[in-house]
Amino acid sequence: MKLIHIHEGMIDSHLHLLEMRRKGLKPERVMEKCFHGGLSFALDIGITGDDLDDRLALGAPFPNLYHTTGLYPGFAESDNSDLKLRLDLINEQATHEQVIGIGEIGLDFHWNYGTKEKQIKLFAEQIEIANTHDLPVIVHNRKADRETYDVLQSLPPKAGGIMHCFSSDLGWAQKFYNLGFQISFCGNLTYKNARNIRDSARALPNDAILVETDAPYLSPQKVRGEVNHPGNIGYTYEILAEVRCTALDQFINIVSANFIRLFHL
Repeated sequence: MKLIHIHEGMIDSHLHLLEMRRKGLKPERVMEKCFHGGLSFALDIGITGDDLDDRLALGAPFPNLYHTTGLYPGFAESDNSDLKLRLDLINEQATHEQVIGIGEIGLDFHWNYGTKEKQIKLFAEQIEIANTHDLPVIVHNRKADRETYDVLQSLPPKAGGIMHCFSSDLGWAQKFYNLGFQISFCGNLTYKNARNIRDSARALPNDAILVETDAPYLSPQKVRGEVNHPGNIGYTYEILAEVRCTALDQFINIVSANFIRLFHL
């Protein structure tokens, strides 16, 4: 792991501790360096429903490292008995004090996991769990803008949520924001061909914006090709502040306030 690029008060609203470890990083050392370097909050995202204990153990030394639990859309391919066990487990895990959201849940029509109907059903079932526990949802949406919007409109998450790694256009950003969602931008915003994403980030109101790494994926342009980690969050912050014509220290405060408000921290 190279030097971290963080300014005091930055947050990372979406990372995967266990995926970082699978990519050869040492999450405990990474997070220690990041928090020591100025990171104020981080959110470790669940995707399988059965690994929370391992993630809690990794996060235990860091009181401002929180977790979510949820099933990634790929689990739409699982059989019903496996899904029931995992959903029951998620329902139990949602009561843990360090679990502050349900996700990563949603729709992915790029890979066509299972069928669209099964993905939508799994998405809706997890929104219902989130509503039972009054927790925000963290939403994965890939090539499924209309269907994701329709599910969220018909079954509104009571505690709101985050559109993770937002990669659609401004029209959809505004629609999701109007449903009560915050829009989280990732390292792909920094890519040269990401004009539509930057246009969305430029036009949204201050209270809509979050920032994430999606570590170990989607490294920002300056470290593209390397395994991503939360220490790279500053590169995305800097581009976002620039396109929004906002001083970096002011933008850091805006994003932090949004994260704290959403999760009641």
